[in-house]
Amino acid sequence: TNATVAVPATQSRTHELCATWAVDPADAGAGCVVRRAWAIGHRPLRTSVMDFVEVPTGAGACARVPLLDGEEYYVTLQLQGASGVGAAFTSPPVYVDGSPPDIR
Repeated sequence: TNATVAVPATQSRTHELCATWAVDPADAGAGCVVRRAWAIGHRPLRTSVMDFVEVPTGAGACARVPLLDGEEYYVTLQLQGASGVGAAFTSPPVYVDGSPPDIR
């Protein structure tokens, strides 16, 4: 199974992170995904902010979690097929910039 995970490159919110994902429909195993779970961490494939949480079939989710200004975060999506074989996919980093905009 092949999937992509997307997050904004930068966000100002320090209390919520949202991600979207897409499982490649051309992949022969895409129709056999029986479990989806996502996590948030400071590094790819890590769960330092939020442990893996199962999500229903869909294209994304949001989590209310504390995020620190100036930090980078990664979202990891785990997929498990009916055969029990799993795979993990990680987003590019999202940078949290909670500083107020510079208005001149």
